[in-house]
Amino acid sequence: MVSLLLLSYGVIFTIFILRTAFVLYQINFCPGPLNIKAKSAKTMIVLGSGGHTTEMFKLLSTLNFEKYYPRIYVVTYSDPLSQGKVAEFEKGDGYAVEKVPRSRKVGQSYFTSVFTFLWACVGSCRIVVHHLPDVILCNGPGICLPLILFMLLLRVFSLKQNRIVYVESFCRVKTLSLTGKILYRLVDDFVVNWKELSHMYPRAIYVGRLF
Repeated sequence: MVSLLLLSYGVIFTIFILRTAFVLYQINFCPGPLNIKAKSAKTMIVLGSGGHTTEMFKLLSTLNFEKYYPRIYVVTYSDPLSQGKVAEFEKGDGYAVEKVPRSRKVGQSYFTSVFTFLWACVGSCRIVVHHLPDVILCNGPGICLPLILFMLLLRVFSLKQNRIVYVESFCRVKTLSLTGKILYRLVDDFVVNWKELSHMYPRAIYVGRLF
């Protein structure tokens, strides 16, 4: 009985690993256009603080709001400034604001950040499962890591097809940020603002300065 149970767990784990490998293979070697049957794509937008938020709103100013609708903004509990900027930017309805714990504070040790990251995962899982976005757009804040993780899991379990778009910060000219290095192989579209980075990282997309 025990051996049969262990065999079942082993089969489930093997299927999970193979399915994850297949999704990552698709992302890295078989990229395709976002396939959404609806007229608009539910879009999740991750806001950091300070420069990250400023850059994101510059990018959003070029967005076709009729196509990317409704919009879900994700901010941290410790960042009321970004939430206020959302209210200034959005003139009508069609958007929501969700809050998550910060996954890692500036200067926080890597050891303690493991626990804050796990706590951030709890809030991120709730938001992703509740909204099931078609697209997630982020530009570097650490809070995007657990959100993207659960977006990938939706695809691994065939619960929701989605598109993950990462735009590297404007200040990153010759090297990627830590978040960028982690997500380089995990996102569908990895966009950079400097041509030098597109030469160093073959998957990077350079379409000119976005910010």
